[in-house]
Amino acid sequence: MIALLLLPLLLVSPKSVSVTSGYIWTFQYPRFSQDHLRGRIGGPGWFTVLETAGRCKGNGRWVKIGDHAWVCTAYTTTSRKMHDSHGLRDWYTWFRPGPYYMGTGHFTMIAAKKSGLYGNGARRLRGLRGFMVVRTELSGGRPVARTFEGNYISADSLRPYPTTAASGITLSKNTRFPIALVAGQKPQLMRFRGGRWVPHKTLRRWTWREILPPEPKIKMARLRWAKKYALKISDIRIAFKPDKPQSVGDHEHWIHVDLDQNLVFAMEGSRVVRIIPANSGPNTPAGLFRIYWKVLFDTMDRQNVKHPYLVEAVPYVLYFKDDFALHAAYWQTEFGNQSSHGCINLPVHDAAFLFLFASPALPRGFTDLYTARPDEGTVVQLTRNEHLSCGEKLSR
Repeated sequence: MIALLLLPLLLVSPKSVSVTSGYIWTFQYPRFSQDHLRGRIGGPGWFTVLETAGRCKGNGRWVKIGDHAWVCTAYTTTSRKMHDSHGLRDWYTWFRPGPYYMGTGHFTMIAAKKSGLYGNGARRLRGLRGFMVVRTELSGGRPVARTFEGNYISADSLRPYPTTAASGITLSKNTRFPIALVAGQKPQLMRFRGGRWVPHKTLRRWTWREILPPEPKIKMARLRWAKKYALKISDIRIAFKPDKPQSVGDHEHWIHVDLDQNLVFAMEGSRVVRIIPANSGPNTPAGLFRIYWKVLFDTMDRQNVKHPYLVEAVPYVLYFKDDFALHAAYWQTEFGNQSSHGCINLPVHDAAFLFLFASPALPRGFTDLYTARPDEGTVVQLTRNEHLSCGEKLSR
């Protein structure tokens, strides 16, 4: 008798689910809980059902589609056929950031519908404003830009963001530290002549040079392979080889952030893989953390603050503590400074590298992912005042 009662439930158990439209949340356990979010899924393709649980909403059922990833079928299309999960979108490969535009003037009007843009349905934005425009349409004969988030803005109030020439550097195993990023506005290569240092030529910005430990008395750092030439300390950001935390394995990926020099290090054990110029803020926390939420694209909206901002489709976001994250900053052209609201700002292409370098890996079909275990996310170490003077601890 019990078997007969269970038979209808077994027959309707889906073998695959697909997202009907937009994005929906998955959870670490078969229950709705803001404290146990796993990540959002979306796009074409089918997820294979690995396990089923009880009912969720209406006639929906909880189904497991991945590691610690449960979804309610009330928000999906279900199938009793086993579909090929390779049809799921690899969002990292599919997503192409840009083109990005800035809002001009003192404010920007934005609306969810074209009809509301010039009426009461519009929202007024102040401060820093950035948008990823996907197409331009006409509304009442006027050009209107549609953004990645589905909003509308007058195209006449937008201007393309300039791109940056700042870039990270991938290092060989034989690289000797310290090395310097030339970041000054008009950096000069200095030459020792006639008993003093004189300008020799102007250097190209955002290039990297191997240097000797800086000399505080002359406020310069000599080039390692041409010691009669030097760089002004004020023109460079100096990369010191970080010390590996004891909790990190010999071949484990981790991230070091030097908040004094505003440089980010992608590390494998004690080896430096890549160094990236960055911007931090005076309130950026120092300490040892782990990435707990990995987001391919996010909209950051703070209008009711002293320095308001709304930036859409911010790519490659790695949250490591509360609202603090490492992420691309398409609105920045200058790096190596303390000019963010508190997050670690990165050039877009370098943020893409770091996103792929860090854990957790983003499964197919997922646009973001929370960690489900304490050790799942990559270690992020942020240090401040580690190098008390330019001549200390530089040669290792």
